[in-house]
Amino acid sequence: MKKFIVTMFAVLLGALAAMGQRSYYGEWVVKSSGQLIRKVYDNGSVMRLDEIDEKGVHPCIIFKDSVVVLMPEQKAYGVFTGESMKGKKRTILGVESEIIRIDKQYTFIKKEVITGVECTHYNFKQTDASKYNAGGMTGTSEGAQIYDVWIAPDIRHPMQQENPNAVNPRLEKMGKIVFGPQPADLFVVPKGWKRMNMDAMMDGINQQMKGMFEKQKQAVDDLQKVEKGEKSSNQELNELMEGFKAMEQLFKAKKK
Repeated sequence: MKKFIVTMFAVLLGALAAMGQRSYYGEWVVKSSGQLIRKVYDNGSVMRLDEIDEKGVHPCIIFKDSVVVLMPEQKAYGVFTGESMKGKKRTILGVESEIIRIDKQYTFIKKEVITGVECTHYNFKQTDASKYNAGGMTGTSEGAQIYDVWIAPDIRHPMQQENPNAVNPRLEKMGKIVFGPQPADLFVVPKGWKRMNMDAMMDGINQQMKGMFEKQKQAVDDLQKVEKGEKSSNQELNELMEGFKAMEQLFKAKKK
């Protein structure tokens, strides 16, 4: 599920290139080891990504404005539109944010050939600033992404990518690419599979996370009130402080 959520964010927030007219199959690998981590299918209008890890294969189908997550073991699928994550005001994992500024800059490096395909090597930098509200805890944040990307004409998926600033930096590339029509059944949900509402699921997660942030803020507010000698909203904490005060008075009385 973690991979699905990451993929949804990347696609629906515009991480993949907008144009893509060629049909192809590709294999996304770790360049240093050749480890296969993703199979890419593109029919020119719809893309399918099969994420691969130690737990198996996790497929999703990417349309222009939605992602369909396939769950073969359950014979189920989820449709995710990510409406809450679009636009300047977004809610992601319970954090409400409003974008103040986003700057994207592609710096040309050189022309290169990756797996037999001519690409353009860019250094990509994105800086952003936003206001956030996490359950009443407000503030501003600034972030930056810097990585190298190799893009080929009419191919939506990068041909190669590296983020040197990642926790575990590694160079990933299209280790194999074959152009031509792709099987139509790869881009549709098998008949009889049960549909799940991924938007409702994400809304539920957002509400849970928002509630957690609200409790954290309330706890901080309560401690600050107690430090000032004021009543908090937590009855148990108030009773505990009253107990401490009573014990303090008792010790003072004994000393007299």
